[in-house]
Amino acid sequence: MKLIYSFLILVIFSLNVSAYRYDKALSKKLKSDFSTVILKTKIGKHFYERFNSIGAEFPEILIRRDNPSRLAYYVMEENKIYFNSSYITEFFTAKRHKDSNTIEILYKRKDAREEFVKFADALYLHELVHALQTKLYPNYRRDIPHGNMIEFEYEAFFTEDMYFHEKMKNNRKLMKDFLALNYDDPYLSHNMSSYLNLSLDIGKYRENVKEMYESGEGDYLSMSQAEEIQKSKLEESKILAYASGDVSPYIRKTTGLAIIQMQKEEYNRFMDKFYNEFWPGFSFEALMYIGDVALEVKNYPLALECLANNEETCKENKVKEEDFQKLKTKGAVAILEATGFILDNSKNMDIEILSGHIKALDKTCEKTKRLFPENLKLLRKKTYSEALKYFLSKAGDEKDEAKLEYYNQNITFFSNALTSGRLSN
Repeated sequence: MKLIYSFLILVIFSLNVSAYRYDKALSKKLKSDFSTVILKTKIGKHFYERFNSIGAEFPEILIRRDNPSRLAYYVMEENKIYFNSSYITEFFTAKRHKDSNTIEILYKRKDAREEFVKFADALYLHELVHALQTKLYPNYRRDIPHGNMIEFEYEAFFTEDMYFHEKMKNNRKLMKDFLALNYDDPYLSHNMSSYLNLSLDIGKYRENVKEMYESGEGDYLSMSQAEEIQKSKLEESKILAYASGDVSPYIRKTTGLAIIQMQKEEYNRFMDKFYNEFWPGFSFEALMYIGDVALEVKNYPLALECLANNEETCKENKVKEEDFQKLKTKGAVAILEATGFILDNSKNMDIEILSGHIKALDKTCEKTKRLFPENLKLLRKKTYSEALKYFLSKAGDEKDEAKLEYYNQNITFFSNALTSGRLSN
């Protein structure tokens, strides 16, 4: 067994990507640069305190070209975080750099490194969470080496998104540029999508994370499933122990199961604290901020969705009365502005954009129990009818699953609205 284990270790290291000249030097600089940026936030300080309290070594950071779908990932066996160089080169003027060139540029050019760190910081923090988890809950990795806990992804995304919220509050210009469609990059798009989902609906957010990892690669499973696997292994070990007379493997697995159960309970307490203590206040503040910036840049569909969702969940989230009144005022302003915008620009908007604006306004009025603007009722009915025909035609030959889902969601909404009778009121 020792020979087999040694052979496997050699194979793992031989398969590992070859080292480049500036790997270690760049890693040192990036760790320093990332910590400088992240420690400017409360979330960042709190996380680094947790990490430093266990005396663990921060992972090395490597830049390597990888599968296009992955921006970054953490490898426990190596204690390394890998960033996909395919996305980093988007920050450079010249395209298609070799990894060695990208690494050298980042090492030698402080401006290039700062630009990368400025946008990849939240994703780096996500991967650092995984590094911390392997130290705090080692049995999940050691005893179930081929299983990745979905619950660990919840925490990583939560931490990343809460950090991103604090970061974007400190950079309103970047938030405005993104929501006004004036700026975009792979890291910002990734962060913004996750951040919006967390702010709007934590239940749906968790389901999305679960679905994403269960349907992808990586052998993800829940902690409960991991516990069942250990129980099954324990039964097998018990039978072998009776047959061979050697009970030591059985004792080890019994201890391992007890530790996994203890770590599961500890982790669940940690997550419950997040839900109960942090998320309600975070959700209110984040939706208020996103809605406010979206309103400023005239992104009315997003502004209306954020403000309406916020108003709908205020009681559940135990928001103060004065904050609730501010939100209601902001929501009323959003409805007035959106109504005026639609009236002034409807003739110049294509059917997809126009129907999207009216639908957002319609759903907001319904959620917040406000009356739909009288001067838009005729336009709403006409637009919904045209939109239904448009999306039916688009869905007919569509092969892309994401687009087809989007078309079908619109088909369902407009069809239900037109047949419900409520548009005649």
